[in-house]
Amino acid sequence: MMFNSLTFITSLTLISSTMLALTSTSWVCVWMMMELNLMSFIPILMSSNQNMETEASIKYFLVQALGSAMLLLASYSIYFTSNLSSFLNLILMLALLLKLGSFPAFFWFPSVMASINWTSSLILSTWQKIAPITLISMILTYNSQQTFALIAGMNSLIGGIMGMNQTNLRKLLAYSSINHMGWMMSMLYINMPMFCMMYFSLYVMLVLPIFYILICSSTMKQSSNMLNKSKELQLTMIILLLSLAGLPPLTGFLPKLCVMILLMDFNTPLLMVLILGSLMTLYFYLMLAISILNMNSMNYTQSTPKTHYLIPMLNIVSLIYIPIIMFIYALTMFH
Repeated sequence: MMFNSLTFITSLTLISSTMLALTSTSWVCVWMMMELNLMSFIPILMSSNQNMETEASIKYFLVQALGSAMLLLASYSIYFTSNLSSFLNLILMLALLLKLGSFPAFFWFPSVMASINWTSSLILSTWQKIAPITLISMILTYNSQQTFALIAGMNSLIGGIMGMNQTNLRKLLAYSSINHMGWMMSMLYINMPMFCMMYFSLYVMLVLPIFYILICSSTMKQSSNMLNKSKELQLTMIILLLSLAGLPPLTGFLPKLCVMILLMDFNTPLLMVLILGSLMTLYFYLMLAISILNMNSMNYTQSTPKTHYLIPMLNIVSLIYIPIIMFIYALTMFH
């Protein structure tokens, strides 16, 4: 009962602090809410009391404390001077990029992801990114906007190149997240924050079922043999991973197609870099899909009822490409 109450309180604080940070009217309030968010996420990271998760919690705390210190410095400077200069804007950008796990401060993100459980990884990859990326889009200026071309390209290349050398699934998903961050940042480069948030929403929609399968696998008995005992889960996992990689005509190709249409008239070299990084991501996801197909299926058993009813829903998530793409394409044309 005590553990359930603590989990409920920390989860409620985590959600409310993010929402309050997005609706704050001053940077000092934003800093306070980000600190509250940090303090509520640390207990979730340490929920299993394992040595690896304790180490990851310390890494996460130190990195986020550095970002908070930079954010506090810029917040009080803006409060006393009532002016957002280019130097203060740069400090704010670096602080938020550090909290986001984006280039040039991406180094901590894969390391922390590799040491925590799947539930914490899901929160870190989705909910913890909402406040920083939204706040970045709110303080865009023309001078800072130009730097997002470099940030977007480097995120895409780093996520693709580093992901090809990984065998740890958590690190692979972390570098895939960095690669997708490059596509989101390209929308900030052309001053379209709404399309950036739309891309992020579709990314969350794709990673949620993947993490759900992995969370269920880690909580079931004999979880290490779960995938090679269920052909349905193998097929579902492959479809979801290829959709996340952006393989057409799956849903994951939809946001990338929209970015390519919008970016084509602004910066063709950046678009080529993004496509190159996406091809690297597709390569290591294809390798992962092939390894799943090569799993031993001799011990095949029927899926549990819960998984049996969930599998068609998960497949639909990655196959609703056609109706959505017509709507998004119409939005891009009218924009």
